[in-house]
Amino acid sequence: MLYVPRDGREVLEKISQTNTLEERSLRAQQCTAMLRLTIPAVVDKTDNRVNYAYAAWPERLVVVGTGGRIAYYGGPGPAGFKPAELADWLRKNVR
Repeated sequence: MLYVPRDGREVLEKISQTNTLEERSLRAQQCTAMLRLTIPAVVDKTDNRVNYAYAAWPERLVVVGTGGRIAYYGGPGPAGFKPAELADWLRKNVR
């Protein structure tokens, strides 16, 4: 469920499975706007290769280095979802 703008007000709407890259991009834009995210959002293609590669379901924290390789790979959530651990890793490894 996501609050989306409709006719000048926010309406709670169920987010259905997307079938195209355009639909995914629209949903990502809606989510970042409604959640007021200040970090970049990316959209997986419909083949879900990124999802399969990073096993991000239900949630996972991953840092990809500048060379495109995984630098930090957190455990699967919710038990492995440890933002404080990632923050500590970032303090020690990013300059």
